[in-house]
Amino acid sequence: MAFVRRPQNYWLSKDAWNSLLRHYELPFLTMKRALRRKIPFSPTEGAKEREERHAVLSRFVNCVRDHFELGVAIVVDVKAYREWPERAKKRVGGSDNPHYLAFITGTAVCTKYVGDNDRLSLVCDDDQATAENCYKIYQRLRVLRPDIKAKFIALTFADDEQFPALQAADLFASLFRLEALRQWHHEYYEHVALYQELTAPSPTIKWGVQLYGNDTLHYFDQKWSKIRRP
Repeated sequence: MAFVRRPQNYWLSKDAWNSLLRHYELPFLTMKRALRRKIPFSPTEGAKEREERHAVLSRFVNCVRDHFELGVAIVVDVKAYREWPERAKKRVGGSDNPHYLAFITGTAVCTKYVGDNDRLSLVCDDDQATAENCYKIYQRLRVLRPDIKAKFIALTFADDEQFPALQAADLFASLFRLEALRQWHHEYYEHVALYQELTAPSPTIKWGVQLYGNDTLHYFDQKWSKIRRP
């Protein structure tokens, strides 16, 4: 998951997000906790009914919509990816972990979106299991793709508890993951309305969404198999 934010919006979006955290007396927002209605949302807000929880999270959703200009969601069906042919996986690094397919695709989408004179700094959640490989992939992409080398000027890893943008990405990712499961496997989740609110058409934010389920992965395998590799 990735966001592109206008440079002049950096402090505005950070202040707006932190203002909400202070209002609810939360040190940070984590969706693992926020989506569990059996526990209070915060020390000051119970919000144990669905409508109440929706109303609280809606304020964070609106903060995202007000301060970011591009949201990129790459969701991969883990089971379908593991069953993907090895020849297809080799084209995206060869790993059995779908995280890296999402990382490569998200980076490419952001690169395509911004102008030639724009520069991007990529901040990832500091996950020891994937950080080192993401750095290696990032360096490889900069060798293979001149446009990525020109537009991406930094890759860093940060604690999401200290970075509001990573908390916003967690909100974003959680809702898209639930929506993907609904579309792929008809799994019910109670926050469909919140997802719809987040992704409603807006003049200020655009969405780049790719759901890699069985059909999409099969399509790319067939497409790539017709391309002769150098």
